[in-house]
Amino acid sequence: MHRAETWMKPSPWLAFAGWLVAIGLHAAPTTAADHVHQLAGAPSRYSSTEGRDYRLTAIHPKDASGQLLTDIPSWRIDLNDAEGDWEEPNANLPALQPAIPAALRNQIALVHTNAVGWIIIPRGWRVQRAIVGEDGNAIFNFIAPTGAADGWLTLEEIPACLGCMYRAAEGIFPDAHKQLDGLLGTSTPKPTLSPQPDSLSHPDRCTARLTYQPSKSPTVQAVMVLDQQGDPSLAAMYAALPASQTALTQFLITRYRSTQPSCAAH
Repeated sequence: MHRAETWMKPSPWLAFAGWLVAIGLHAAPTTAADHVHQLAGAPSRYSSTEGRDYRLTAIHPKDASGQLLTDIPSWRIDLNDAEGDWEEPNANLPALQPAIPAALRNQIALVHTNAVGWIIIPRGWRVQRAIVGEDGNAIFNFIAPTGAADGWLTLEEIPACLGCMYRAAEGIFPDAHKQLDGLLGTSTPKPTLSPQPDSLSHPDRCTARLTYQPSKSPTVQAVMVLDQQGDPSLAAMYAALPASQTALTQFLITRYRSTQPSCAAH
């Protein structure tokens, strides 16, 4: 996983609380009735502005064989930080891996960010939100041209803040809520997921796959990776594409999982 550098190391609680505010969540409640983990839905509450919060620059990436990808629209996203400074663009972009299936090439566009590397999105979609916190926590939202109700894609990556990781993972991974309580010194009820997933599975101990149906949104296919070996990290992709793009959805989810740490042998 690509990780942004951290210039300060706040306490776990401060980092956790600050990130919840940044992504529009509240601190974990203490009553069973209120303790609901709201799964990602269509991103509409927050937005980033091109030219103020981020810049898009057209680029010409290469595939793993060194060939230019001239048939796929591609951009680099540069972010403006809290100090008003633009991040330095990566002059030597890595090759895109794996190969894009021929049947999907005309359905996609590419964006590259310093924080999370390559992101494959449906062609014609636009940036809704692009944010990287002081400790490297990153959220990127993309939506369909006609609005999030017709399709959206969210990437969330957390490389440092344990509280943020456990909060994002509680109710999805069996031990995440207990770990969050232990970290914060609290004793709270286990959360209820909302919407209730239609399916939730764990192909291995650090991967969760889930499907659920938010309001005003296509069905969501999601993958979350909670890696607690070495430097802990959490990475998740939520893909809500139209039903006509099922093959693309599966490719995006499978490809994203392949870019994250493997834990099958842990």
